[in-house]
Amino acid sequence: MPKLKAVFAGSIALLLLVCTTVDARSLAIQRFDASIGVDTDGSINVEERIVVQFTGSWTGIYRTIPVDYRTPQALKYSLRLSIDSIKNQFGDDLKFEATRERSYRKIKIWVPGAQDSTHTVYIRYHVANALRFFDEHDELYWNVTGDEWDVPIASASATILLPPGATGLRGTAFRGAHGSTERNEVAIAPHMVRVSTAALAFREGLTAVVGWNPGVVYRPNGLERWVETLRSNWQLAAPVVAVVLMGGLWLIRGRDPQPGPITTLYEPPQDMSPAEAGALIGQAATRYAAWRTNHQLNTFFCFFLAALLGFIAFYACWPCCWPRPVPPCTHSPSACWSGISVPPATRLPQV
Repeated sequence: MPKLKAVFAGSIALLLLVCTTVDARSLAIQRFDASIGVDTDGSINVEERIVVQFTGSWTGIYRTIPVDYRTPQALKYSLRLSIDSIKNQFGDDLKFEATRERSYRKIKIWVPGAQDSTHTVYIRYHVANALRFFDEHDELYWNVTGDEWDVPIASASATILLPPGATGLRGTAFRGAHGSTERNEVAIAPHMVRVSTAALAFREGLTAVVGWNPGVVYRPNGLERWVETLRSNWQLAAPVVAVVLMGGLWLIRGRDPQPGPITTLYEPPQDMSPAEAGALIGQAATRYAAWRTNHQLNTFFCFFLAALLGFIAFYACWPCCWPRPVPPCTHSPSACWSGISVPPATRLPQV
């Protein structure tokens, strides 16, 4: 009994130690502020300011940006995102590594001295095709924070700056988990829309939607939109590429050569008998078989017609015609054929 109590007490102590160790290492996002500038060429420049509080020893953080979306036509639309720089609060460049994971661009950022301290990370990147264009307005649909954070965000905000001359400015915002329709307050000023929200829980995010009248930002033409669609959905170009490649191959090596002079040869090819050569020329063997069958039928019908007209008569030798198991015929061939006679002085009409 004392041993059992000692084991139980040791287990409780080990569990408390593990819980204390886990609680001693944590990460929290104190602020997430984004500034998004819309250029007249249809691209955007984004600067994110992320204030991170590290408790315990850490290597850095991950920033996961959604870059793949679905259009109403069920096609994929991929953002062309390029990272300009990643710096700390002192302006020093931070080491980072960007990879593609599912529908996201995942950025691994090394933060030196991330142990029981607070650091600010500045991420600047450029997106060439972030805008969407409709008949009545242009639109920016932007997931500000992303929804892949494994830690809560205490505060988040976004400021969208439009080019001078933008009119008909309107906007809305959503907060919550992926697919959430919970609305968030939006402040609209001349050439600017600001969105802010309180705490976001685990895997929750903030999304801003801003629209304005056409005419300020360059709109891609039909060809540019088609090229952009093919860039995101390269599988659509596979049949076209296959047709072009196979067509070129057919032109180079597949089509029949141009006809030249034809020389008549009166001898069969080497190591080939005349019968074999004749069978190869125009499927002569098949034609001969068909001719032989037709010739036999013609001969039969000639005899049949002559018998109907009474020019010839047939007499059956029945013992020869019974099928087995009747005993075989003992008559001689001359006796079997003796029953067939031609009426005297009978001649077939000339055809």
